[in-house]
Amino acid sequence: MRLLSLAIAALLLSPGFALAQGDAAARFAEFRTSPPMMRAFLYRMPKGGDLHNHLSGAAYAEAVLRAAAAEGKCIDPATDRIVFGECKVPAKPVAEILKDYKATAKAVDAWSMRDFVPASGISAHDHFFDAFGTFGGAAAPGDMAADVVGRAGQQRMRYVELMITFLGGPVGALADKVEATTPWKGDPAEFEAALRSAGIENLLGQATHAVDTVEQRYRKILDCDGKNPRPGCAVTVRWMQQVNRNAPPHRVFAASLFGALLQAHDHRVIGLDFVAPEDNPIALSEYTTQMTMLDYLYSKMRETNISLHAGELTLGLVPPGDLLFHIRQAVELGHAKRIGHGVDIMYEQDPFGLLREMAQRRVAVEINLTSNEQILGVSGKDHPFPVYRAAGVP
Repeated sequence: MRLLSLAIAALLLSPGFALAQGDAAARFAEFRTSPPMMRAFLYRMPKGGDLHNHLSGAAYAEAVLRAAAAEGKCIDPATDRIVFGECKVPAKPVAEILKDYKATAKAVDAWSMRDFVPASGISAHDHFFDAFGTFGGAAAPGDMAADVVGRAGQQRMRYVELMITFLGGPVGALADKVEATTPWKGDPAEFEAALRSAGIENLLGQATHAVDTVEQRYRKILDCDGKNPRPGCAVTVRWMQQVNRNAPPHRVFAASLFGALLQAHDHRVIGLDFVAPEDNPIALSEYTTQMTMLDYLYSKMRETNISLHAGELTLGLVPPGDLLFHIRQAVELGHAKRIGHGVDIMYEQDPFGLLREMAQRRVAVEINLTSNEQILGVSGKDHPFPVYRAAGVP
């Protein structure tokens, strides 16, 4: 009977075989005790959207290495960092690294969480965030998007939001220029006027061109307009403009303003999000100030969609006092429509009141189970996912 069941399962999972709702439920119930069968079943299941997706972090290290090799990039074999400029010894071309199995494996481990084992002074949290600086600039955004969107199509996803920073350099440079003549004094209205006077809106056209460039590149790689388009071509892709929360205040405000302006200017950019380690000393000391910036911007541009990494913290990572208010301020001051992670919800002051408020306002939480387990060490019964569900939080 078991062999017959597996034969039927193979048929049900074959391309073109449609399942009635009751049959699908029955298959799901049967496969729950078999992770391999469950994976195959779920892989073919049509899916909705991926809403918490860092482009550079979602592209596999192997794909980034291949793109870097194609662009003639070099790597320092001692540190596994990408080398910019002339490729001088001891740096080696990435193309050469890819011919060496051990060197390739070493680079993949440095650029990802694969095979990572915590050691004294090096936590999974630190390795994860350090990796971005190691492979940063290795591949063009369009190449990374091809990997991420292509995989989403294969997994039958319909919609993907990718976090990226369009024109981060020019916006930061403009903010520094304005800061030199009109120092940030905590008055967002004054600094906004100075940024607008300095021409921040003139950068919007360049940002739209940057979006075009990324989309044209990934669509070319996936052959979207050719004879053999890949499944990823059917995925709707939108972009979430990142803001580095660990930058100086004048840069954080300028990047936030630009994100709001860019959303209004280009429909493909659907909002802004604060990224980078929430436990960084700058993020901790400036948290309320940054939420106040967003409160000001939202009062001026109420159509702005704000999704914030908040509560990506746990006891032991930061002092208890830093666990008391981040999610609440993100919701009430930062006007976040979605919260990324939200792991420390039950450490917040009046957590049950906050859960009720989030449920009533339909503030959704982007749950990241694997990330939370690897980076924060929070999993299983310690994870608040069931608490959010029981409270009716989306």
